Amino acid sequence: MKKALTTGDIAEYCQVTHRTVLDWVIQGKIKAYQTPGRHTRVLIHDFIDFCREYNIPVDEELTGGPDNGKDRVLIVDDDKQMVSALKRYLCLQDNIEVDTAYGGFSAGTKFVQFKPHVVILDIRMPGISGIDVCESIRSCPEHKNVKILAITADADKNLPARMKQIGADAFLLKPFSNEDLLAKIREIRAPRQQAKQLK
Repeated sequence: MKKALTTGDIAEYCQVTHRTVLDWVIQGKIKAYQTPGRHTRVLIHDFIDFCREYNIPVDEELTGGPDNGKDRVLIVDDDKQMVSALKRYLCLQDNIEVDTAYGGFSAGTKFVQFKPHVVILDIRMPGISGIDVCESIRSCPEHKNVKILAITADADKNLPARMKQIGADAFLLKPFSNEDLLAKIREIRAPRQQAKQLK
């Protein structure tokens, strides 16, 4: 299977014009690069990310296997018991796939391998903190669509605003219910039609 697609390939797949695909590239909706001959190309995994972001069905031929259409959620917390409980609950949901990390350092490795749509991130961890991880994710433009749900047992009333400022999409104070967690995930993953409208 080839590793990159032409704008013509994408136009045919999405049933739009070649000009529309170029507009998506210019608008930053699809990550693309140019060959030495100035032809636009899009890596397969970048196109798959685009499809998932805009709720476009992903065919088996693109993924090399069945696409389960699930939201990938990475849980990052040094409390292993809590991580295990959250993972068990989220894995019961039909549309969620879960991976875990027990600290900021391992979170970096898992982030690259798992390519999550949502990161549930404990703010107060030893070593590399959740704040550091959040800032690292937001420092890379290609991760702009990753949603970050910050969690903490710290009742500091200034924390939600601070986390919002450095790029968190939502905030939950421990302890919280499984239902509250799931509601937050669905809220930040819900498509924003006005912002995502494809022209």
